[in-house]
Amino acid sequence: PLHDALPISGDAGSRAARSAQAHKTRKKGAGLGLPFAVTMVEATGVPVGLVACAHGGTSMDQWSPSKKEQGRNSLYGSMLRQVNLAGGKVKGVLWYQGESDSLGRGETWKAYPKAFMDFIASVRSDFGQPELPFYYVQIGRYISPADPKGWNAVQDAQRTIPERVANTAVVSVIDLELDDGIHVGTQGLKRAGGRLARVALHELF
Repeated sequence: PLHDALPISGDAGSRAARSAQAHKTRKKGAGLGLPFAVTMVEATGVPVGLVACAHGGTSMDQWSPSKKEQGRNSLYGSMLRQVNLAGGKVKGVLWYQGESDSLGRGETWKAYPKAFMDFIASVRSDFGQPELPFYYVQIGRYISPADPKGWNAVQDAQRTIPERVANTAVVSVIDLELDDGIHVGTQGLKRAGGRLARVALHELF
């Protein structure tokens, strides 16, 4: 079961109760992880293990590597713990995030490009995998009367980062249907997972 509302951080003793509450109140239940894995298995015949570390509605500041010493009380520390529990090595990272930075107060979008690139570098360093592939989704459409300046800035940063950071690639979802003003719907997420898989197949195989 993969879902971005599953709380991976915080006290382990209360995780089951928090997870149950999150699933009870969630409005969406789809993700792109399983469609990615299915496409990979169909193409390669090799089983795929997915290490779920996602948490919905979060900003790059909340994923800051500077908080890793907080362990499971931080998103970054929880991610490191999840990977270590799974054996300590991964084939690559899938990432879909950026909406919160685009819409944050105080023009947080201005810090996004550096924060994201620093995040990638830190993940590679902490995993001990300097060439670790990092494939991510560019945020999609923004249907709102509000100023799209921050949204467009994050989109553009995501578009150009592969030109500056090796072993990264981005897929677009701007053509996919939305569930609301910013979130891609279930069928679109399935297609996005397939797009990430095709990138991985091209780059890794």
